[in-house]
Amino acid sequence: MLNTQNFLGSKAAKKIAITILILISIQGNSQDSGKVTIFWDTSFSMEDRDTFREFYFLDAYFQNKGDAKVDLLIFSNEVHSKDSFTVSNGNWEALKQRLASTGNDGATSYNNLEDYVSGGEVLLFTDGYQNIWSGAPKFDGELF
Repeated sequence: MLNTQNFLGSKAAKKIAITILILISIQGNSQDSGKVTIFWDTSFSMEDRDTFREFYFLDAYFQNKGDAKVDLLIFSNEVHSKDSFTVSNGNWEALKQRLASTGNDGATSYNNLEDYVSGGEVLLFTDGYQNIWSGAPKFDGELF
């Protein structure tokens, strides 16, 4: 299990060559295993993100999952948008196009992200560099 508070605030996290930190929170009490919430960090520090690796992960994830109802939250210092997508038979093209169209601006804050989760699995894409607020999101279930 990952101690997100210590990891996200550590110097090592800020020096990671890969610009992504994926935290998967499996909601133990979730009745809807096809529900997925994706938090996509668009702060300025993510300007050089490696979308190839992120999309590679998401492609494998959705191929394995098959069908899913996905809530996408675009955030930096605040949540900028919330969109819903349906993934069928692993096809996440509409979601991929939305992710590819995002720009980068602002600082980073994880404050109150957990308020946007209503069960299912949670994927957080970020570089771990939070410069506003100092806490880690507190999603239900274990973080891996």
